[in-house]
Amino acid sequence: MSWTVYVRPGGAAFAVREGETLMAAATREGYRWPTICGGKATCTTCFVQVVEGRASVPPAGLVETNALRMLVKRFADDPGRIRLACQVTVAGDGVVVLRPGVRRAEGEIHE
Repeated sequence: MSWTVYVRPGGAAFAVREGETLMAAATREGYRWPTICGGKATCTTCFVQVVEGRASVPPAGLVETNALRMLVKRFADDPGRIRLACQVTVAGDGVVVLRPGVRRAEGEIHE
């Protein structure tokens, strides 16, 4: 099973498989995602704002929650919208995230 996730403002759209992280799905589908740590939840560079479909996004686990402690202070008005693309999974349709810098990888072969 998979669901389509939409990334604004760049217009990326790709399938996220059950249990797959947003960043892993984007990479598999041929997109480059802003990151420094490569998906280890240590840099928080990959963070997204979930702007639609929050009900289709499972709660953050302990690793993600700990990594987000400092970052959510910047979004104190609604800290629940901030998630790490390297950790967050999707469990339904209608998810739209805000993350500038997501773009197609050039010259790479993907599944």
